[in-house]
Amino acid sequence: MNVLVKRPVAFRVPRLFGDQISHWFVTTSEDEARAMADTNGVEYEGLYVRDGAAITLTEEEVLEAAVDRMGWPEIHAFQDELRKGQDYREDAGGFMMRAIRRLFGLPSPGSEIETYQDAARAMIAKAMAEQAMQKSHS
Repeated sequence: MNVLVKRPVAFRVPRLFGDQISHWFVTTSEDEARAMADTNGVEYEGLYVRDGAAITLTEEEVLEAAVDRMGWPEIHAFQDELRKGQDYREDAGGFMMRAIRRLFGLPSPGSEIETYQDAARAMIAKAMAEQAMQKSHS
């Protein structure tokens, strides 16, 4: 027996080109979906979970949503990764994937720390935060 759980996990709002849907904007915020739908005079849809598996979007819809969120910070992060160049530990595919991940707002795989000075600063900051946490619980 299949049971539909009436709990939206995300919401999508159609983007229109003329009277045709050109693509969907996807968000996990119902308030954002409602506001966008009201502004554009359209209805938003909830995406639900059925038997533990989320109703999925097509690859094109996912990519379109990612491109909609893209802005100058992501473009600059992409350019920064290209300027860093290829690391001796990665192949050309890994280098390009690292840059593309940044373009889509994802962190670079692996550590962001590049120098031993940065590593030392990070260790000190972590130790101080842990010490402050312990003092606050005492």
